[in-house]
Amino acid sequence: ALAELKAGDTVEISGYGPYLMPSVPFNHLNVTVRAAEGSRPELVFNGGASHNAGLQLHGLDLIFQEAREGSVGYLNSSTDDSNWVISKCRIQAGMLVLSARTKLHVNGSLVLVGIFALGGGGTTAVFDNNVIVSNSYGGFDFGYAEQWTDDVHLTLTNNTILMAAGGVGGSRLFLFGNSG
Repeated sequence: ALAELKAGDTVEISGYGPYLMPSVPFNHLNVTVRAAEGSRPELVFNGGASHNAGLQLHGLDLIFQEAREGSVGYLNSSTDDSNWVISKCRIQAGMLVLSARTKLHVNGSLVLVGIFALGGGGTTAVFDNNVIVSNSYGGFDFGYAEQWTDDVHLTLTNNTILMAAGGVGGSRLFLFGNSG
């Protein structure tokens, strides 16, 4: 079914899974993926997933696990000018990476992510009414890959944020470029 997707399609997933997903699960198309009524599907990505278009995720459990020991599971908006909406999801990943001019809105979700990499000018991330747990030293990294930019916008409203101690130098909720 995923191979037949067209831009603007809605994918509704029944059941609970776990469902093993490919690394490019939605063919880089603007799509909506949601849980069917009464379902809570768990989508498991071995390594990471990249998506080069708009994406709306609703009512899903998204697990991004290591592909091999020492690697990081990630979700990556791998193109500029993406618009993503994530609502009522549970996300577990080593990294959530946003490219330049990506617009992200996360609402009513449980987010377990080591590093939020908000890279590139014009990136906007809005988190409201979430529980956010960062289990690494990274937290929110503005200007990921050592390129600090002042044109990254983060709005946090009515969230519970927990930082787990760890990593070299301890935990950091905010990191600006290579400020280590």
